[in-house]
Amino acid sequence: MKKHILLSIFFFVISISELLAQNYKSELDNLSKKYEQGEIDQYKYQKMAEVWRSAMKTTGGYPELPLSEDSSKVRYEFIYEADNLDKLIIYNRILEYFSLQYESLSEILDYQDYDLGKIIIKCNTPVEGSYTSFFCATYRFTIIQNKYRLEISNISYAKKYDMILIDETYFYDYLQETRFEAFYPVTNKNFKEWEQTITKMKKVDKAIKDSGDKIFSFVKAYNGDYEF
Repeated sequence: MKKHILLSIFFFVISISELLAQNYKSELDNLSKKYEQGEIDQYKYQKMAEVWRSAMKTTGGYPELPLSEDSSKVRYEFIYEADNLDKLIIYNRILEYFSLQYESLSEILDYQDYDLGKIIIKCNTPVEGSYTSFFCATYRFTIIQNKYRLEISNISYAKKYDMILIDETYFYDYLQETRFEAFYPVTNKNFKEWEQTITKMKKVDKAIKDSGDKIFSFVKAYNGDYEF
């Protein structure tokens, strides 16, 4: 009975709405399971609840990640439509965007086929406000008529180090990558790392959404290039 009371209190206190994202609910279920199965005692469970509440308040809440049905993969999908542009303009405009953003388009362009309306880009994109944090991902564009679908997958969080020591060996300009899926369940990590982990997840989530919007803004601005 005591366990059920504690579980009820925990869910009541940290619940943010009746429409919680599935991945958020999975985190709560994971904590409850640990307590019910005796992996953590009452004191640690209450401490974790306190840390979780603090992390939610500080970070602004758990990111609603687009997970696959088995929660094994994170994959974003966006649909963009530009009424006054056609397939050819959109196709070339996407390539132009990445050409301007990166030193060499050929190094990040993995596949292209105009007839099929397909472009696949594999690249690192900076996380806003940082010169050393990136998300690495695959951008897959499918273009038809005046609109396109953008899928972003194979996502990693990357941290760049000018120099790092690994196993008594120094590496320079080293990019240390962590698969996005390794971030969750957050509640499987040491609770002292929860806030930092959630912050990273939210930064990458925002950077991915911003990236899609920036590409579309550039595509839409096509006519402006010729107004002079």
